[in-house]
Amino acid sequence: MKFRNWYYKFRAKLLYSDLRLIKTIKKKLSRIRDKVNKAKFRYLFKQLVTLEKYGAYKRIGIISASRNNDLIEQFKDAFQRLGITCDVCNSDPIQFESIPYIVIGNPDWLINYPDVYYVYITSTELNNLQPDSVFSNACGVFVRKALLDSSEFDRWRKEAQISKYMFYLPSPDNGWAKTDISWFQYYLYRVFLAYDRIDFDLFFHLIDRTILNLPNNGRICLNLPESADRRKEFAKENRYDFSVFPGLKHCTGWIGCALSYKLIFSLALEQGYSSIMVCEDDVLFPADFESKIESISNLLDNKQWSIFSGVIANVDGMNVQDVYELGDEYVVAVDRMISMVFNIYNKDAIANGAKWNEKNHDKNTNTIDVFLGSKLDSCFVLVPFLVKHKEDLDSTIWNTSNARYSDMICGAENKLRQLAKDFRKKD
Repeated sequence: MKFRNWYYKFRAKLLYSDLRLIKTIKKKLSRIRDKVNKAKFRYLFKQLVTLEKYGAYKRIGIISASRNNDLIEQFKDAFQRLGITCDVCNSDPIQFESIPYIVIGNPDWLINYPDVYYVYITSTELNNLQPDSVFSNACGVFVRKALLDSSEFDRWRKEAQISKYMFYLPSPDNGWAKTDISWFQYYLYRVFLAYDRIDFDLFFHLIDRTILNLPNNGRICLNLPESADRRKEFAKENRYDFSVFPGLKHCTGWIGCALSYKLIFSLALEQGYSSIMVCEDDVLFPADFESKIESISNLLDNKQWSIFSGVIANVDGMNVQDVYELGDEYVVAVDRMISMVFNIYNKDAIANGAKWNEKNHDKNTNTIDVFLGSKLDSCFVLVPFLVKHKEDLDSTIWNTSNARYSDMICGAENKLRQLAKDFRKKD
């Protein structure tokens, strides 16, 4: 009897001590989370105060060289809904030197004031100006969406060599619905991010998630909204239900590319995706794409992998880890990857991609493909490569023709095929 009483008291003490320990641990973890959240809040608040101080966030200017007051009012309304004071001026923009501003019309200030945002409308269109989507150029020009599709604009853009400075900004003509304002906010802060007026953390904090839900099938095509020609080309190619995602830009092309992927990875992580399939808008799919994807997916189901790469640009220094037969083709496991034309990313690759450091501007070590390739367990690639890229398009990152990469990719494919054969001979 005494032993039984002692035993139950002993169990009660153990249970009580365990409950106290669990409660203490939960309390400490809660304090740590609170500290992290407070630190993050203070960091974001400090950025906002800094931005307001320098006029990059809370104040913007509009210069009007046009008589279209409706368009001016729409921009004013959009900025005011975001809590941004909007100043309007009808003369020389010197008073706006310290803040971003847009110009509506065809101003003569293009060369004299290069660090501003303009709305550019050809003189023949000024009298019949209709509110429409516009394009901006932080080097000087916003261009209407209607003008983007014209050969006249393509010629002007190439001659001026300013395509990398152009930024899309919507301007609907039927008032501003909540979704419209959310997209306006996204594209406006996208310009600030491109010029390092805000960093990625603040950008991600400010944007409305409801407009950026990734597709349920996890198939995403990355496109810059300014590249209407590439979007049209991809529409012809898109037989496999990819959703076009509006990518980010930066004054340095490869940084903008990496920021786009960081945003996609961050959203995929936040929305709980276990894998995503991302292609770029110059991809060229094979006719049997779906059947090959199914075979590849079945193979990967039983393997430890981080990335499946549809094409690799360079295999120098690459080591083969394993080789698998897939019909008449090989699936090769390698220790790194170089190319972002088409890839499938597993959960660990998504988590790593969301950690890409925008502060590191060393293109030799921090381009997004090099960064991801340095952190993967294993990259699988089909030989011959699953996809190709369109040679008649230009690279939006390096401002060169895609055709110059064709020999490089062909050489990489041949080398990888030989590496796979050599590996199999060893076995």
